[in-house]
Amino acid sequence: MAGGSFHDIRTSAGIAKATFFSCLHRGIDAVNNCPTLAIVFPVDANSLKKLAIDFQSKSSMGVLDGCVGALDGWLCRIKVPTAKDTANIAAYFSGHYQHHGVNVQACCDARCKFTYLSVRSPGGTGDSRAFYGTALQHFLEVIPRGFYVVADSAYTLSSSLLVPFSGADKKRVDNDIFNFHLSQLRIKVEQAFGLMVNKWRVFKRPIEINLSRVPSLIECCMRLHNYCIDERDAEWYVADLPEGAITEHVASYEEYFDTLDATGTNQHGGGRNNVRCRVREAIRKQLLSHGRERPCHNRKRNARC
Repeated sequence: MAGGSFHDIRTSAGIAKATFFSCLHRGIDAVNNCPTLAIVFPVDANSLKKLAIDFQSKSSMGVLDGCVGALDGWLCRIKVPTAKDTANIAAYFSGHYQHHGVNVQACCDARCKFTYLSVRSPGGTGDSRAFYGTALQHFLEVIPRGFYVVADSAYTLSSSLLVPFSGADKKRVDNDIFNFHLSQLRIKVEQAFGLMVNKWRVFKRPIEINLSRVPSLIECCMRLHNYCIDERDAEWYVADLPEGAITEHVASYEEYFDTLDATGTNQHGGGRNNVRCRVREAIRKQLLSHGRERPCHNRKRNARC
């Protein structure tokens, strides 16, 4: 899974091709059946609070709090499926990437550890559709107030799933400031995918194993990815939370709800995006009132692009 050729490995071990893949799948199943390495999205209030504290440390001056995960989709390239693998081969072709693959929906924490995984959609499926109906999507509908997950504009905005402003709305200065701070947290899942692909280089080329075994391979590599992060030499420390910290948790943007009307707009608002999520509007109002701006070097770089 680190990218070595199975021909080299089986020749060195003196085993047949069938025996090599048999050993490989037994090893993958062993990792996936290990409860210690399970990929679990925290659902209790104490764990959510710790996730929010970790992400807040990644935000400039800790301005964004309440984020408990960064969500994104990733196309895992595969060989062209056969008629034995699926009845709809065309569904696995991604027009965006011009390759066959499977749509992987994943969420990570501030340490780039994966906390959620779903591999149930072919590569031609859009991220928003692939995410719809997953266990995480249902959990976000009932997540405690003040917590949310960040994603890109391919997903649907809600009070617990924040996405950046897009289209003409993103040209407004205050919306651009929100997008910048949101990207500081959202980039974590992109970093997580990059770390995993560079370590488990089998993903550098189309997966050669049978389509039915691809989800198991992806889950195995994600579990080992999390294990490697836990075993890093650099110690990651999160202080214990004091008594009552969970029940007393109030997101810093809560005070700005008072400046919004019932539809989620304010006197400076406008546009369809502004009426769809009061949480995003409150955070945008918070950033504006605190005088937050996109750094000068970042604005200059964007102007050159």
